[in-house]
Amino acid sequence: MHMRDRELERYIVLNVHYLAAYTRGLFPTTIGAILIAFVIWLIE
Repeated sequence: MHMRDRELERYIVLNVHYLAAYTRGLFPTTIGAILIAFVIWLIE
């Protein structure tokens, strides 16, 4: 039972790290896309 808890804990920690890395990668991309769209909108 104790081993299962450790595995679950490690799984959760890995998921949190993965989500954090994904969000870090996604955030600048989203901001960049919004800025590009805004610049195009301004030019037109």
